[in-house]
Amino acid sequence: MSNVKKQALQGLSILVTRPVHQADQFCLMLKNAGAKPVRFPTLMIEETTQQDHTLRLLKQVDQQDIILFTSSNAAEFASSYMDSLLSSHTYLVAAIGKKTTQTLQKKNIHVDIQPEKYYNSESLLALADMQQVKNKRILIIKGEGGRTLLRDTLKARGAIVQHANVYVRRCPTLSDCLLNTLKSEKIDIITLTSAESSDNLLSLLSDQPIKWLTSATLLLGSQRIYDVITSRQTLSDNPHWIAENPSDDAMFAALLALSKHRKRNTTNLE
Repeated sequence: MSNVKKQALQGLSILVTRPVHQADQFCLMLKNAGAKPVRFPTLMIEETTQQDHTLRLLKQVDQQDIILFTSSNAAEFASSYMDSLLSSHTYLVAAIGKKTTQTLQKKNIHVDIQPEKYYNSESLLALADMQQVKNKRILIIKGEGGRTLLRDTLKARGAIVQHANVYVRRCPTLSDCLLNTLKSEKIDIITLTSAESSDNLLSLLSDQPIKWLTSATLLLGSQRIYDVITSRQTLSDNPHWIAENPSDDAMFAALLALSKHRKRNTTNLE
């Protein structure tokens, strides 16, 4: 990292809301740029409660035309269920984003279909391989709940769609120790990489006397997160900045741009 980047985020306190097992790399990037990362995971990722149904579906992957992974967590948890993913196969493998692809590649699973820029359901559905899917069998590997856009759109295009839930997202509990830490901090930027993260953030903190919650700048991993925040009128008055996608690299690049913007505005006011 260049000396410029090493100082680019100097003095900023940044709230990191990624799940515990996914926050290390991003926190390291922030530290190396001079920022102070404050860890506050607003999602817990646990194994699904639907193991029997999930295992039955995953044992039948060779009957599918496309296996679609909606997240890196889906890729991680699914691999513990099916050894057949690691062997040669005739179906196509689709991943919703870069981190999902990287997780699959680490498990020697080749990815055939992936959006190039925006890592979301809309971008995946716009790809050519996802257009002509009439009578194709598609298995969506995902977490419990969440959006139904992939399933609904692929069904409307004539695909035979099933989904295997391999993990569940839960809202963590807020310990007194963590709450005291958050009260004592002056957070400049809150990073949010999913709409559910923003909901949980408010669920955990909205009744707490935390002054920075409604004044900190929001760094959002997608336009959709901002749309959800606006529609629910939660944190909608906070200044915001939207990254190209929710990956570590894109969020970090957006932080650099945001920091330059803040410094420029401060200079203009002097």
